[in-house]
Amino acid sequence: MKKSIICSLLFILSFVSISEAQSQNKGFYLGLNGSLDRSDLDVTGGRKDLRKSLEKEGKPKLGYTLGVDLIYRFNDKIAIETGVFYSNKGSKSEINIQSFDSVFAGGYIKSTSVLHYIDLPIKANFYVLRKRKIQIFLAGGLAANFLLKHHTKLQTNIPNLIYIDNTQKIGVSVLGSLGLDLPVTSRMFVRVEPIFRRSLTRISKYDGPIKSYLYNPGLSFGVYYKL
Repeated sequence: MKKSIICSLLFILSFVSISEAQSQNKGFYLGLNGSLDRSDLDVTGGRKDLRKSLEKEGKPKLGYTLGVDLIYRFNDKIAIETGVFYSNKGSKSEINIQSFDSVFAGGYIKSTSVLHYIDLPIKANFYVLRKRKIQIFLAGGLAANFLLKHHTKLQTNIPNLIYIDNTQKIGVSVLGSLGLDLPVTSRMFVRVEPIFRRSLTRISKYDGPIKSYLYNPGLSFGVYYKL
């Protein structure tokens, strides 16, 4: 009888401690988050030799993402996250065009494309390791991308070259990450999060059989406070 009572008390105490831990994590968290990104184009479709040529001529560009993040933790295992972010994306390329007749002598084109977006992400965080001083999570979700402006800088020796901007104004991207939350106080934590982002919609409206998609993996840092 005494053993049964002791076991019951231990079970109740453990349940209470788990519930308290979950209730401590539950709630809204507001944070500031920023990342340094490697921005480039992923080329698909069309002829393989043309794709390889475009990939060889393309170069990554340094980008960044800054914004405000809002997290709601349901318990110690699951959270949902959204926010408003400004992102600087784009790519670089160097193209050498060979002469193909007596009229066109060929030449080179160096371009740097800079795209400014407002991103509205939503993702789910699943905590796989939950310790007092460290929490690790896997996350995945989607983001709506709204183009603010697009600037392309061209350097070329080809006369009368005309550039036409056909960048899509709205896009959707997928994102995934592995994050690390480090508690500072009972209400505040800092986050380190390697994150991968890639557009699901192609960047241009009319790029034929060869399609280009933005991708910008990065390393983000954030500070969060429980409301």
